[in-house]
Amino acid sequence: ARAGLSQLDDESLARTVATLPVLVISGLGHATDRSLVDEVAWKMRDTPSKALALVAGVIREAAIRAVDNKQTIRTAANNAVARANSDLSTLWLRTCSGGERRTAEIAAELSALWSRAKSHIAATSVQLKRTSDELDQCYRAIAAAAQPALRRAGDAASRQVADVIALSRLCISRADPGEALITLIKARVKAVAEQQGQALHHALAEIISSSRRINQQQDGNLRLADTLIGSADPRAYLQRGFVLVAGLNGSILTTSAAARKVGSLVLTFGDGALAANVVSFPQQAENQP
Repeated sequence: ARAGLSQLDDESLARTVATLPVLVISGLGHATDRSLVDEVAWKMRDTPSKALALVAGVIREAAIRAVDNKQTIRTAANNAVARANSDLSTLWLRTCSGGERRTAEIAAELSALWSRAKSHIAATSVQLKRTSDELDQCYRAIAAAAQPALRRAGDAASRQVADVIALSRLCISRADPGEALITLIKARVKAVAEQQGQALHHALAEIISSSRRINQQQDGNLRLADTLIGSADPRAYLQRGFVLVAGLNGSILTTSAAARKVGSLVLTFGDGALAANVVSFPQQAENQP
């Protein structure tokens, strides 16, 4: 009866329905009934069965929109993934190309450095041979310079001994007292020995000075040769971060193609060597939905 719906015409109830945070559907009474709640509801139907049909339609439309939105999201995600895969493929190829190009440049630099090192080593070997020959010549020159000095000292000693013998014979022929003669001979012998000692000391000093001068010169040449050898040593480049790539048989590899062909590598760093296996770049996977 219409009187049974009078409570739906309450203003406070209408305000509450109008301010609810959820959708309100009204469907109370008969087709001819209309209350204040029907005026403020989100949707109004004249019978409860029609209200239930409206609720079912809302749920069905929401489900359809959810399915459509899900498909839209899936399509957008697939398109984004496809674009990302394409971009990644391009970046990957560009990175690989740049890496191979840089590897080729480093290999060329190492090859050039190795060639220069070989040249330095060859030049150093020639320099060492020349230094060895110069040392031999210096030793021969020292020996040649020492022989005249020693010869002069020996000649002077012979002359002094001859003078002593002559003086001794003269004194003996004069019949000088024996004690005075012995004293004179001792003094003369002592003087001769001192002179010869000074001459020998002077000759020895000349030999030592010449030897020291020549040795200092040869030490400088040897230090220069050692510096050249150190600069040509490939291990100095390994200490700077370069890596020497070789096969198991010790052959040097300068290209990525040669490394892939060999498969097993020996990588030599500045502090030691490591074994490594070549792994090809992974293939790009096909786009998955």
